[in-house]
Amino acid sequence: MREQLLASYELQQIDLALRRLQRELSQLDDGSALRQEVAAQEARHQAAGRQVHELDQDLLDTELQMKSKEGKQKDCEHKMYSGLVRNPKELADMQQEVGLLTAAVDRLADQALELMDRLEQARTQAQEAAADLKALQEQAAELQARYQSDSARLQQELEAETAARKQAAGLLNAGLLRKYEELRARKGGVAVVKATNGLCGGCHISVPLDVLRRAHAAQDMVFCDSCGRLLLAEA
Repeated sequence: MREQLLASYELQQIDLALRRLQRELSQLDDGSALRQEVAAQEARHQAAGRQVHELDQDLLDTELQMKSKEGKQKDCEHKMYSGLVRNPKELADMQQEVGLLTAAVDRLADQALELMDRLEQARTQAQEAAADLKALQEQAAELQARYQSDSARLQQELEAETAARKQAAGLLNAGLLRKYEELRARKGGVAVVKATNGLCGGCHISVPLDVLRRAHAAQDMVFCDSCGRLLLAEA
């Protein structure tokens, strides 16, 4: 019977190893959270790029308007000082137009300077967004590679332990295996424990001497009076 009990204890260790491996596998970081960060950063990067494009277009439009106004201003000034226009009212109208054009050019110049500042800031933000995106993408790639490596290793270990479990379970008689599975389901996955220094390895409560003697005799299944687990006395 002792050989059967030792086999059940070995099966217990395999089951504990399987549980540990399954827990480790379930706790692996598959990078989902980091992928969400990457997606959010990609959106910020795209928004920054659009901002640069829009400001660049606004600056171009402003410069074109300013160039057009400057051209009209020069044409008016040329006519005014060419001596070809002699009508006082016409000259006054042209002077007024030149004044309006000059004010418009000044206003557009100020607008262009403001756009240049905003564009420079937007380009800096876009560069920073690109750098942050690249860093996150590299982190995500490293995490994914680590996840795949760790996942493959744990799966391999699980397969090996599963094969070992099948072999270990085959060594138990039907009655002991049935009792083992029943206890394991009711006792948090731990069905068989050793009695060490007079203490149950499951609940850590003192085992009565008569129970210890029966466990040492190993003529039948012996259970802890406190937690009900199967006791294996140390040789």
